[in-house]
Amino acid sequence: MFNAVVDNPRLLLPKYWLTWIGYWLLCLLMLLPHSVRMAFGRSLGRLAFSVAKSRRIVVKMNLELCFPELENAERDKLAIDVFESGGMGIIETAISWIGGDGPIQHTAELVGLENLQQAQAKGNGVIMLGSHMSTLDLAG
Repeated sequence: MFNAVVDNPRLLLPKYWLTWIGYWLLCLLMLLPHSVRMAFGRSLGRLAFSVAKSRRIVVKMNLELCFPELENAERDKLAIDVFESGGMGIIETAISWIGGDGPIQHTAELVGLENLQQAQAKGNGVIMLGSHMSTLDLAG
C-alpha cells in the first residue's frame, strides 16, 4: 500500500482521505476475532438493506420470482439474509486483501493436495474446479 503512495503521492490528497479512513478501519477490524468481524459484516449488510432501497426492491422481486410458494415474511427474512451475506462477503474480501493468510488459516482446510502433486509429478495436467461465491477472493 505504501509503495502505491510513493509511486503516486497524489493519493494523499484530501479527496482520498475517506478511502484511507476506510482502509485503516478495515486494518483495525483485522485485529478482531473472526466472529466479531463476521458480526460487523452482518451489521453492514443490515445497514445496506435499510439504505439501498433500489437494491432491496430487486432482491425482493427476485426472491418472489424464485420462491412464489413462500409467505412474504419468509421472503423478507431471506432478503435480509442476502444483504447480511453480502456484508460478510465484503469483510471476507477485506480479510483476503489486507489480512494475509493468518486470519483465514483456521477457517479453511486443504484436502487432497497430494493428488495434485502426484499428477504434476507425472507431468499430467490438472483441472481444478471451484464455486463462485463472495469469498472467491480467498481462493486466490
